[in-house]
Amino acid sequence: MPHRRTLRDVKLMSQPSGDAPWSTLPPHMVALDAEDAARWQRVTEGTAPLTWDLWAIVVPRATCLPDAGQRVVSEAIGCLRGFFGDEWLDRARDAGRDLVFNMWLSNNVPRVATDLLSVYAHLALFPAEAIADMALSLRHNLEGRSWWHSLLQLEVAGFAMRYGWDVTFEPKLPSGRRADLRVAVPRAPWLVETLSLGDDRESIAATEYFEAVSNALLWLRFQHPGVHATGTTGTPASEEAVGEWMARVREAAAATEQDGADRSLSGPTGGVLSLCKTAPPPGTHLLTGHPTGADEWGRLVARFADKARQTAGASAVWVRIDDLGKLWTGLTTWGQAPLPTKLASLAPAVRQVLAQWPHIDGAVLSHGWAWRTQPDMAHEAYRLSDGNIALRTTLPGHRYRETILVPAREDACPALEHWVTWYGQESSWLDWALSRLGHPPLRTLLADPAAASSPEQGARASSHGQPGTAGPSRRQP
Repeated sequence: MPHRRTLRDVKLMSQPSGDAPWSTLPPHMVALDAEDAARWQRVTEGTAPLTWDLWAIVVPRATCLPDAGQRVVSEAIGCLRGFFGDEWLDRARDAGRDLVFNMWLSNNVPRVATDLLSVYAHLALFPAEAIADMALSLRHNLEGRSWWHSLLQLEVAGFAMRYGWDVTFEPKLPSGRRADLRVAVPRAPWLVETLSLGDDRESIAATEYFEAVSNALLWLRFQHPGVHATGTTGTPASEEAVGEWMARVREAAAATEQDGADRSLSGPTGGVLSLCKTAPPPGTHLLTGHPTGADEWGRLVARFADKARQTAGASAVWVRIDDLGKLWTGLTTWGQAPLPTKLASLAPAVRQVLAQWPHIDGAVLSHGWAWRTQPDMAHEAYRLSDGNIALRTTLPGHRYRETILVPAREDACPALEHWVTWYGQESSWLDWALSRLGHPPLRTLLADPAAASSPEQGARASSHGQPGTAGPSRRQP
């Protein structure tokens, strides 16, 4: 799923000992020359603004991009600059806007380039007048939740465009309110409400703390490759306390690398990190964070209610939710369950909630995305006898997405099969969009073609919880 990054995390990543040169960055980071490194240092210190020109200097140095990829990415950055304006990038950086780090090409990995190209393609495909209201929000509302909400609108609209349906952004409802999207399928148009459900404040603090420690340990592994670190973070601590702890850990790691002795170092809030030269067994959780007690289901139900009130008086409404909180992560028992188990447990509960509002036709729930830990991970599709469907789709950038589709009633409405097609064939959407914009396919834009490839499966889910088979969409673009 999308990861949150703060400037503090980037400092910990880029300069763990206070004076580590940018030229010694690990392989997944773009090395800069002394002059450009000094420019970036002034940005991280807050003494210079983050500009698009500075943002783009890493493109010619990004080894994840061949020449063709560098040309298209440079064009994409120019499009983003024109859309957002010259000062937006620095304002977004100061606000912690996820775009600055999720599409920061100094992270020299295919996923970052893929995300940047995806945002570019979604913005470039739609006429400026069609997304005028949403564009204002993207440019001026620097809240992270607003950003993800707008990207979700564009995602759904992009799927609809691919299959030939007209889309209206922010259509007015009979109540005077506005929905997020109207999909004008002949004879059966429907409305879409999108939302991203993020973490509560306690979970955000725990996540940022975990990632700060995790990033520092990644650097430790780079500096001392013969030393392995495992342990727990404890409860969130201040930046100063983390820095002091990591300084002690670095000193201990250097000593372990020399004498081979195991060492343990207690953190400021109950965490413990153990250092040794023996690699942990495969599958070991190297770092465990502090658990939080958020009521994820209660928050999900509350957001359904919000969307039902927003669309009161309308009909044929679908709710598209990206749960970016803890529900779908490996931190919960449910998040670790097989996909058919997730479908069988979540879908009936969601349907029971939706039954309160007759104008809601169904819900589509996902987790954003997650990393593919198995290179040969295949598409999966399951359909239960009551019409509920689950999909697992592999995506470019070595990622995958799980999607659960819940029609509000067992007599599934026509829109359900469109949703199945859209998300069942999501892996090839970016190639289609790049082609529409006059660019070559993604596999020619990345140095690692495997990062762009994803075995395309059809949209047909099998019944009774068995894996589905490939099948054509109803309307090929």
